[in-house]
Amino acid sequence: MWPRLVFGIMLLTGIGFSLVYRDALDLASLETWLRASKTYGKPIYVILYALATVLFLPGSLLTLAGGALFGPWIGGLLSLTGATLGAGIAFLISRHLAGAWVARRAHGMLERLLRGVEAEGWRFVALTRLVPLFPFNLLNYALGLTRIRFSHYLITSFVCMAPGGLAYAWLGHAGREAASGSAEAIRAGIWALALLALVWMIPRWVRRWRGEQPARDRTGLGVALLLLLPGLLHAEDDACLPCHLERDAILVSDWQISAHAGAGLACAICHGAAHDGHMTERARGNEACLACHEKAGSSYQLSKHGVLVTLEGEKLDRSQPLRDANQRAPTCGYCHMHASAHAGVGGDALQAPCQECHAPRFVESWFLSNAEMIAIAGMKEREFAEALRDLGDKRPEKLDEARELQKKLQNHLQNVRLGVGHQSPDDLWWHGQAALDGDLARLKSLMSAP
Repeated sequence: MWPRLVFGIMLLTGIGFSLVYRDALDLASLETWLRASKTYGKPIYVILYALATVLFLPGSLLTLAGGALFGPWIGGLLSLTGATLGAGIAFLISRHLAGAWVARRAHGMLERLLRGVEAEGWRFVALTRLVPLFPFNLLNYALGLTRIRFSHYLITSFVCMAPGGLAYAWLGHAGREAASGSAEAIRAGIWALALLALVWMIPRWVRRWRGEQPARDRTGLGVALLLLLPGLLHAEDDACLPCHLERDAILVSDWQISAHAGAGLACAICHGAAHDGHMTERARGNEACLACHEKAGSSYQLSKHGVLVTLEGEKLDRSQPLRDANQRAPTCGYCHMHASAHAGVGGDALQAPCQECHAPRFVESWFLSNAEMIAIAGMKEREFAEALRDLGDKRPEKLDEARELQKKLQNHLQNVRLGVGHQSPDDLWWHGQAALDGDLARLKSLMSAP
């Protein structure tokens, strides 16, 4: 009896003290004190966060400080660990030491909590963490009076508090970067806003899933994404472009008019996020290209060049221009981004990279042969269009079948173009010219079909 009474008095004193002086908390002084702790700063921060949770102090201030001091990911994880530890301590205090006091403080919501946990168990705890139905600190104590298992309560709390914890940690990190004038400030701010938008939408998703949310709120996430997505896609470029504008303004302006920039692809998609001196080598590889350009990539991989690149694998020296390196075949970037042409290289301009390996006369005859192949495919397309008009006049009931054939014809025309560009026999012949012949023959057969 006496230990409980003494502990209860100490707890009430601590809570009362924290409620009186909570407005005196200062983020700058807190950061200074934690920095002075040096190697012990992280464990002290977790313990401090846990105590703050038990003593009804605002956790958002500490989460902001964690993001500013330790970075968004580590700071977010530390704050989440401290919040979960504090929530667990409050739960156990309520269940084993101060149940009567908590019942008096939480009488207004206790009945709802008891009913909710009885009906849904850990899912109700998840709901109260994701949807702010009750004050966070008091909720930790009140849930200790329910029949929820401690392990279920702790795990559910950790998982469902994660979105909010990470959002506030990113916000604290963004504030620190802005104060220091770092180029990362814009990127960090955009991520913070994106996560805050996600946290703002979670309660609406949960309520809608439970049948409690009106349909008119469905546009909220779309609006948030439309506002944030362009910034997220270009967040990496905010750090790249200012530096490279000073070094090579032509290269940057070339990239800005490219299809990649228009599609919102950041520099790191091709060059990687690590600024380690190997960015050009990564961009010369096929990995990023093949991930996006699936159809063209398949055509390239079946070509002589693609097969050689696949076979030689790690032997390739991507650090030098193709003619000075040890590989016998180019990757996608060597041709289509030749001489760092970030706007892309295509058509007859591809003769330049070809001539770095092949004799000019051979390249010229090769491109003339390619032009003839394209012309032959165009002739078949025109013949198909004439036969389609004739079919429409004489057998209009067959037009639906003919239009399906026309879709296949367009796909086979693209195969011819990819085949001549990559020198891929499968695309040029079997899936190209021969397939076009088949499309034309099947269309003509519809004229005499029953």
